[in-house]
Amino acid sequence: MPRTSVAKVTWSWDPLKHTDEEPTPRCLARVQKDIADFNATPPPCGIFIAPDDVDITKISALLIGPTGTPYENGFFQFFK
Repeated sequence: MPRTSVAKVTWSWDPLKHTDEEPTPRCLARVQKDIADFNATPPPCGIFIAPDDVDITKISALLIGPTGTPYENGFFQFFK
């Protein structure tokens, strides 16, 4: 039987340490595309997003717990 190995992650990224970074034009274009794609197709039931009016890279999200799970009808809000 072949041996398998699991790579160990040795880095992490903390968005709170990068609050003053200016997004690149490529980043802004990608975020705009992702928001447009999200709004163009019906999003999964119970998922709502609201980009910041000034900085679209900051997005708030609201998820409603799915039926038949311990999270049913729960509200889970993620802030920008």
